[in-house]
This record gives sequence, C-alpha cells and structure tokens, in this order.
Amino acid sequence: MVLVEGGVQIKGFFFPWWSFYILIGIILFLVGYLTFKWIRVRRQTLREKFLKEIKEAEKEIEDVKKFRERVREIRELEEKAEKEEERLKKELWEKKETQDKLK
Repeated sequence: MVLVEGGVQIKGFFFPWWSFYILIGIILFLVGYLTFKWIRVRRQTLREKFLKEIKEAEKEIEDVKKFRERVREIRELEEKAEKEEERLKKELWEKKETQDKLK
C-alpha cells in the first residue's frame, strides 16, 4: 500500500480518496442500521417479555380470586354444618327428654 497524490495504490491498483470516503460512509451506515435493528429487536423482545409477565400476573390474580371464592364457600359450608349440628343436638336432646318423660 502506497500513498500517492489523489489516493492510495495497493498492489498496482489505484483507489482515489473519494472511494475511501464512500466506503467509510457505507460502513458507518451499516453500523448505524445494524445498531438500530438490534435496538428495535431488543425493545420488541423486552415488550413481549413484559406482556408475558403481565399475563402471568393476571392469571395469578385470577387464581387468587378463585381461591378466595373457594375459601368463602368452605366457610359457608362450615357454618351450615355447625348450625345443622346444633339443630340435630337440640332435636336429639328433645327426643331424649320426651323418652325420659314417657318412662
């Protein structure tokens, strides 16, 4: 490679300075374009990841709501069972008293 007036000579081929400027411009353009594409893909990937996490959080919230509903239903059943137990005890006590009176 030899620097000559008006350009560079490499193994017998002459390249004017403007060809180097164009080459540098193309390289800078490609670096900028690839950087832009990488940022865009990265942003899209982060957006998809964020949306996936939101969907998972919404599903977990829905699961918690269903769990709370089930707990409420179980509590209601327990209350009904306690009332029924009290009623049956009272009924048995009344039957026993009636039987004791008949004897």
